[in-house]
Amino acid sequence: VEVTIEAKEFSFTPSKLTVDAGTKVRLTLENGGSVSHDFVIDELDVEMTLVSPGQSQTIEFTLERAGIYEFDCSIPGHEEAGMTGTLTVK
Repeated sequence: VEVTIEAKEFSFTPSKLTVDAGTKVRLTLENGGSVSHDFVIDELDVEMTLVSPGQSQTIEFTLERAGIYEFDCSIPGHEEAGMTGTLTVK
């Protein structure tokens, strides 16, 4: 499954993702904002390093456990400003 998320100040679009358990996910984060952002799912040890404005980064991972997991931008203040979302694994 290929997914693209756009990061801006201070949101992810889309902010809700759904994938099937056992599916390989290829996630691209495109930074459409004016400051750097990252992407982290703490519970699943999924982490993307800083993406500069106008740049993108892609990671791949497979999620085996069903559940609802929160993702966010871990830069101080960004999560608190609303830069969060959820990933549902069925």
